[in-house]
Amino acid sequence: MRQHFLRFNLVLVIFAAATTMAFAQMMGGPKFATTSVHISPAAAKPGSSVKLVLAIDIAAGYHINSVKPHDPDLIATDVSVSSVPGLNIGTPVYPIAKTLKEAGSSTPLSVYIGQANIIVPIAVPASTKPGKYLVPVTLTYQGCDSNSCFPPKTENLTASLLVK
Repeated sequence: MRQHFLRFNLVLVIFAAATTMAFAQMMGGPKFATTSVHISPAAAKPGSSVKLVLAIDIAAGYHINSVKPHDPDLIATDVSVSSVPGLNIGTPVYPIAKTLKEAGSSTPLSVYIGQANIIVPIAVPASTKPGKYLVPVTLTYQGCDSNSCFPPKTENLTASLLVK
């Protein structure tokens, strides 16, 4: 009788874990990062330059792959900024990655942990007309914990710049 009870409890625990994981997948998976984007300063004059700042806040216990992961099977963090007439979009500058050695893995990982800020310089040519400019940004990244990596995420964000 005791053996049946233990088996039933084991099945119940496995079922609960599987149900929780399935529900998390249906809800978009675990929330391993939050993102935001802004331009600093938020207003500029023609002939000046600003910085687009894409902030990724990575939850404790998670990491995201860097722009150059050591393993080619991992999805790199990638930022693309759409061209905007009147603005000159520069090349993204990624933060310095941290090296993470996971138990059981012979290859260390190149990752971002905690907060990662990606900076994109933007030049405002002297010929730029005053007005509000919306700058579309696409971020793709892959979050992982110490056991596995999750499907890659792509987020579309928009930053605003006021040219005076």
